[in-house]
Amino acid sequence: MEKRICLVERCGRELRSDNKSGACRLHASHAPSSKAKKKQHYEANKEARLSQCREWNRANKDHRREVNNQWRKKNPTKTAEYSKRHWDKNPQKRRDAANQWRLENPEKAKASTDNWRKNHPIQVSSYDASRRNIKKGIDPAGIKAAIVKFSGAPCAFCGSFENPEIDHLVPLSWVKHAEGKTKAYFQWVLGHEWAYQPLCRSHNSSRNRFFFSVLVPTGDIGD
Repeated sequence: MEKRICLVERCGRELRSDNKSGACRLHASHAPSSKAKKKQHYEANKEARLSQCREWNRANKDHRREVNNQWRKKNPTKTAEYSKRHWDKNPQKRRDAANQWRLENPEKAKASTDNWRKNHPIQVSSYDASRRNIKKGIDPAGIKAAIVKFSGAPCAFCGSFENPEIDHLVPLSWVKHAEGKTKAYFQWVLGHEWAYQPLCRSHNSSRNRFFFSVLVPTGDIGD
């Protein structure tokens, strides 16, 4: 039987056959723990272990996906943090992956979009309004600030929280048909958050082109 000796600090003491720590009683406290041994072994064979994990994951995709989904359900906060960090580091990669998924799963993508639009009516209304502003040459900063300010706010007329929308106090049709300094003035007004108000869908539709007076700060256009 091969003789085993303590190698801590070149001790050289002979070890008993049932000694598994690799150190004599005198130096037992200096012996690496089981966790430390595993870590050392992993670091020494890192590439081989990672290669084995990749091969196993490819061979057991369904099982791996199920385990990941269960972990995400149990740890929503950590999942959100990880997703945000990954998105910040790889925005183009995540965007390409999302677009590819939509192309491969059009029905699921449509259902997901419809569900989001249903649960975020104020954001949907504001996003559509922001796109219209950009087409009319209006700074979208005003409508974006109004989104934050009026998110969750009731209708300015009836106090209803149902079907909320962002209303332009200056109708966009005025901007479309205006010219010269008048058009520039309307564009300047709609570039500020005070040029918007929260309305329910009913009052926003019935308001039509009727203009409500707006208190415009004094000063030159563009200040």
